[in-house]
Amino acid sequence: SVQERGVSMTAYTSNSMMECCSADDNPGLVGPVCKAVRHMQDEVRAGRVTRPYAQAIVYLVLVKACNYSSCGLCRTEGVCDFAIIAKLRKDLFKKVVIGDDGSMHWEADTNVGQAYWYRRKPQAISVEMTSYVVEACLVVNDCQCAASTAKWLNSVRNSRGGLVSTQDTVAALNALSKFAAGCRITPPNLCVKVTRM
Repeated sequence: SVQERGVSMTAYTSNSMMECCSADDNPGLVGPVCKAVRHMQDEVRAGRVTRPYAQAIVYLVLVKACNYSSCGLCRTEGVCDFAIIAKLRKDLFKKVVIGDDGSMHWEADTNVGQAYWYRRKPQAISVEMTSYVVEACLVVNDCQCAASTAKWLNSVRNSRGGLVSTQDTVAALNALSKFAAGCRITPPNLCVKVTRM
């Protein structure tokens, strides 16, 4: 819907502002981001954020702006409604696709009515929204969720490391690099013995 596109754009813009600037560097950032957070929470509360893409990017922005362990621009402004954030996460995870290998991703219903030769697997939008979920899981310190979604992102990369389009590739590589830096998985204890032949 048009309204969901608006809230998605608000989230995308807010996410970009939080990525490039910190409140310390730019104190003028707090007001606009917190105003956007209020707007997004109102849209979720009113039941107008229902599509997986909108849910994924709004969830990412809300946890980033409100979480104590990340930049948390709005946590001291009395803006954050953690019940709304929890509801959004619950609604988003109702739409997860779980692979046979335990990987997780989200799909959009954009192929409806298209001939089979126009359908791409994976769709760029699926890669992008799954990337946003990886980041959100990292913000809330849910490495298990981040690992399952990162697993899917790695499985759909092409032979040159890219994905479907430029935008989804950038989103995925950003999420994967944050995952690699943020979730330290204990390496296996290996002992390799090399002998000469």
